[in-house]
Amino acid sequence: MSAARSDDPVPTISVLLPVYNAEPYLRAAVDSVLSQTFVDFELLAFDDGSTDRSLAMLREYEAKDSRVRVFSRENRGHVVTHNELIGLAQGRYLAHMDADDICLPERFERQAAFLDSFSDHLVVGGWVEQINAAGQPIGIIRSPLTHQEIDLAHLKGHTSICHPAAMFRKTAALTVGCYNNEFNPAEDLDLWLRLAEIGKVANLPEIVLRYRLHSNSLSEANGRMQHDAMKRACQSAWQRRGIEGRFEATGHWRPGTDKNSRHKFALQYGWISWNHGHRGTWWTYAWEALRLRPLALSSWRLLVFGFLRTPRRQSEREN
Repeated sequence: MSAARSDDPVPTISVLLPVYNAEPYLRAAVDSVLSQTFVDFELLAFDDGSTDRSLAMLREYEAKDSRVRVFSRENRGHVVTHNELIGLAQGRYLAHMDADDICLPERFERQAAFLDSFSDHLVVGGWVEQINAAGQPIGIIRSPLTHQEIDLAHLKGHTSICHPAAMFRKTAALTVGCYNNEFNPAEDLDLWLRLAEIGKVANLPEIVLRYRLHSNSLSEANGRMQHDAMKRACQSAWQRRGIEGRFEATGHWRPGTDKNSRHKFALQYGWISWNHGHRGTWWTYAWEALRLRPLALSSWRLLVFGFLRTPRRQSEREN
């Protein structure tokens, strides 16, 4: 493990980067962090027992940039890794990052400025742009902005602060006990709910992250587990707050491994990308839908409609 020298200045931000077999996308993720306009940060990269070249790649960055500190051990899971990273962090602000996503250059600058300006806020996220495995843009997720809107959505099971797009105060995370493995893989929703009980949460009205969707991160089995964990996190929050709640997040938002599920999401991503004006991405998913279900009318509708009509750009549409 890498230890900070006692004479090193304390950074404003600690970037928490858990890594597990992330070789295909890791360089893009790390490069996006190191290219931030806000430079007063440390990048804490924790390899959770990867079996690919992830650790070797991280060591290369550590040798070149003094802001990078790399840690490794056997695999213990991402929730344990998250909490270990918080314990290692020196910064007062913690910026979570996933090893397959891409930060926009001004993300840290904008989020740190927000937390500096609003001391009653403990967490700030932002809008994200979904991209596919090849990096093609799909569409923008414009999450609610205010504490009241976000917390109300969270209490219904709709996660409205994207985990890898979040920055939060270290002291607040320690106060509520950091991540709870009981709610894995919805530990982020549980943390946002608990933080909202001692302070405010918010999203910036701008894109701060490109969120990658790929086959290694999407499965119906994990989707069912996450759904169950989200419901338990909400029930726990209802009980703490003494309220009656209603869990509404009943639909799967990630494709499964079966053909019908993959076809459904190919159509969904195809229409989203078409409506955002990303014709290259639309073409990718239109052909994927046809490949999966060549006789389905919905597959041909996506392809033919895309050829015959010109989409309006997202900036021209109501959210």
